[in-house]
Amino acid sequence: MQQALASKLEKMIDVLVELLPGEPPRQARQIATGAIATMVGSILLSRAVGAGKLSDRILDAGRRTAGGQTRKRRRKAITVMRCEKS
Repeated sequence: MQQALASKLEKMIDVLVELLPGEPPRQARQIATGAIATMVGSILLSRAVGAGKLSDRILDAGRRTAGGQTRKRRRKAITVMRCEKS
C-alpha cells in the first residue's frame, strides 16, 4: 500500500514540476512537494473539523498558499525570461 501511494505521489509531483519550467529541477521539486503537502493537509484538517466556517477557512487558506507558491514562482520565471531576452 505504501509503495503504491509513494509511486502515485511521485507522479503527482512530476506533473507539478512540469508547470515550473523556469525553476531549477531541485527547487521545482521542492515547490511541488510543498504544494501537494499543503493541499493534502488542508483537505485532511478541513474534514477533521467537519462542515462549517472553520473547514471553509482551512480549505481557502490551503488553496491560497499552494496556489501562491506556484504563481509567485511562475511570475518570477516569466520576469527573468523577459529580462534575458531584452
